[in-house]
Amino acid sequence: MDSSLGTCIGCSNHCLMCLSGTTCTTCASGYNYSPTDLRCNLNCSAGQYLVSASNTCSSCMTNCLACTSGTDCSSCASGYTFSPTDLRCNLNCSTGQYLVSASNTCSSCMTNCLVCTSGIDCSSCASGYTFSPTDLRCNLNCLSN
Repeated sequence: MDSSLGTCIGCSNHCLMCLSGTTCTTCASGYNYSPTDLRCNLNCSAGQYLVSASNTCSSCMTNCLACTSGTDCSSCASGYTFSPTDLRCNLNCSTGQYLVSASNTCSSCMTNCLVCTSGIDCSSCASGYTFSPTDLRCNLNCLSN
């Protein structure tokens, strides 16, 4: 109600009850009032985020359970970790494997290598082995008599 004019003013979209055209007191089902946006915003499902400009929901990135935008994941699916470098949820690789970023898959390290960042870059060899930068592999430590 506009008391100065004595007329009724409609509530904003998705608002059931309001004090003015912009001050909503009760939002429609599936919407929550946002004091920041001064409107009723759509409630997004798990795995989605609100696109404020259009008041619509959009899907989070692959393997992301909760996000605030298409590039900001706050919770990755089990077995995945958010990478601020790649801006996505990357697969957690097991010991003896490394992440192939382009395909988000794990690949095996070279023979007798426990920790590597590529198929030829070993940072930790298995017990009894030492990495040789000359031939780029983990070689057996030989005992001398």
